[in-house]
Amino acid sequence: MAIHILKLLWKILEIRLKWRFLLYKGSGEVLWSSSSLEVKNPMEQMLWYRDIETWRFYMEILFGKIKILYRNIEILCVCMETWRFYLETWRFCIEIKFGDIRILYKDIVRRNGNFIWRFGVENNGDEQSYRQKHDKES
Repeated sequence: MAIHILKLLWKILEIRLKWRFLLYKGSGEVLWSSSSLEVKNPMEQMLWYRDIETWRFYMEILFGKIKILYRNIEILCVCMETWRFYLETWRFCIEIKFGDIRILYKDIVRRNGNFIWRFGVENNGDEQSYRQKHDKES
């Protein structure tokens, strides 16, 4: 019985977990999207790389909730000058409750003020409106 429940929860995860995170330029132009694993609308003479060796994650299934935690993500940007963009303590978890996806944010470290990180679910790249909506429901 427990195996069937786990399989059902995994199906829910596959169907409902259509999240993505995007790297926005200040103008709102999407530079990079995790959903496609490709560069989106790159600026001239700019290359974006991901160091996936630093990605670590684990999944917990507790009381019917599926929780995913990502840690230790390093992103390297190569431009006219080489610089690194670290999210050293970046953590977020995704909870599935009653068929809804909620993203919780914690310990976000951002360097280089020229770019903004926003996280959202499918068809919603606006973090602020997403958070306001779910804060009201809580």
